[in-house]
Amino acid sequence: MKALDAWLADLGRGDLTRRPLAPNSLATYRSDVSRWLEACPGDPLATSKAEFAAYVATMRERYTPSCVYRRLNVIKRWYTWLGRHGHTDGDLLSAYRLPPVPKRRRLPKALQPPEVEALLAAPRNVRDRAILEMLYASGVRVSELCALDLHDLDLDRLTLRVRHGKGDKDRTVLFGSKARSAIVAYLGERPAIADPALFVGRQGRLSRRFIQFIVSKAGRRAGISRPVSPHMLRHTCATDLVRGGANIRVVQDLLGHASPETTTIYAHVSRKDLARTADKAWAAIERRKRG
Repeated sequence: MKALDAWLADLGRGDLTRRPLAPNSLATYRSDVSRWLEACPGDPLATSKAEFAAYVATMRERYTPSCVYRRLNVIKRWYTWLGRHGHTDGDLLSAYRLPPVPKRRRLPKALQPPEVEALLAAPRNVRDRAILEMLYASGVRVSELCALDLHDLDLDRLTLRVRHGKGDKDRTVLFGSKARSAIVAYLGERPAIADPALFVGRQGRLSRRFIQFIVSKAGRRAGISRPVSPHMLRHTCATDLVRGGANIRVVQDLLGHASPETTTIYAHVSRKDLARTADKAWAAIERRKRG
């Protein structure tokens, strides 16, 4: 639909926001609106509140409240733009209120040290091992890993330059000597192709979906019962940094969080581990007393 293309073009130029939306965000917005366009029973440019409410009800049966809220918010923003630019008779969804999202702070899912060890040992080739090592050691997002070029890597300083990360921000992240060794081994076997990407296959730069497949496959091979994703490795990196005594502000900068509140959740993870350890210790004390 041309109206959708025009809206996304405005977002991509930064005409509607403080800064241009990143390509990944634009792709997500397109997907959110396209799902609604496919489900809409009539003309989406003349839809009714009742039709949209029926779509919302279907969404709430399939997805989490936060996912539903995010997707519907994107659709409402599109309709606001449509009304302002004369594509519809005003904002058709202005009177529709988004369903509330329960304010529940979920602790991120992180791998335990034995699981990390098994996961990093699972790949059968140097490229996949280097990908896993870098995801865990640096905590970068999968989209940021895909976007890395060879010149973003500094093996002497053990740093990566992340360009155009979330919020279109650049930052420098660190990694350790183990990840360095894995990268050096991979670079020795990297295909000699013109593509500047750090991680490549026969066809060039690896996609997010392919890296997700690599991580998931390694998790199954490592015998980890729950699904493993690149984002879980990001959570694990942050959790282990906090457990090791890293300052929350330092972790915030490394992960590229805009707000320190996003990073402080890992402090809660650390306290949860402490509470669990204390419970086990007191249980052992009680057993000794009874014995």
